[in-house]
Amino acid sequence: MSASPEDVRRATLERLAALGFRDLPAVPLLEGARVRRTLPEVRARMLCIHTALVLAYRGMTRKATQGWVERAGLGLHLSPGERQLVARSDRDLGVRLMHRVEALWALAWAAGRAPALDPLECCSDELATWFPDPRQPQAAPQLELPGLRGEAELIAACDLFRCLEGHAFRSGLLLKPLRPGVRATGYSAMNRRLALEWLLVTDRWDRPDGEPDGGWMLQGVTAT
Repeated sequence: MSASPEDVRRATLERLAALGFRDLPAVPLLEGARVRRTLPEVRARMLCIHTALVLAYRGMTRKATQGWVERAGLGLHLSPGERQLVARSDRDLGVRLMHRVEALWALAWAAGRAPALDPLECCSDELATWFPDPRQPQAAPQLELPGLRGEAELIAACDLFRCLEGHAFRSGLLLKPLRPGVRATGYSAMNRRLALEWLLVTDRWDRPDGEPDGGWMLQGVTAT
């Protein structure tokens, strides 16, 4: 029998308290959550994010970009923001999409490739080595993923990052470390939450401007 949303939240708060996060804002529970994505869907989403990150950090010619997207079969999987970045160079959008590296790490963890999803650490530099280089004409869209983790583990992780993002939002830490002396920022938590929530819904990854999805779950939480 799966844990109730209340039990999941109780475990989340205990874990965050052990990490030094207490008096957290109230964030809606994950009611009726279940994994709704397949491993092929996760692989395609990861390749889309990777493509956007390569464009944002390194740049590619339009011809090379379109060739890669076609070769990898990503056309139907791109979000509006990613599609815009593929179609034309957009420096501002590219900068906003750079934060998606933490969403990519969360999906890599969910798919069994990344060994850990430490809430206080940023993604490993090893992440980039797992992906093909789309700038190479013969790059194949291969990405080895062992398999999705168990549903309970994914839901628990999603709940944790929802609460951690709520803390960051209320405390004005979206662009700052979650705690003195740690690498992870509020944006790290936000992007990981976004990725893990995507596993639990059937909506497309539709954030045209590369920014948060309106902060709906943070309604009632006051930023300082």
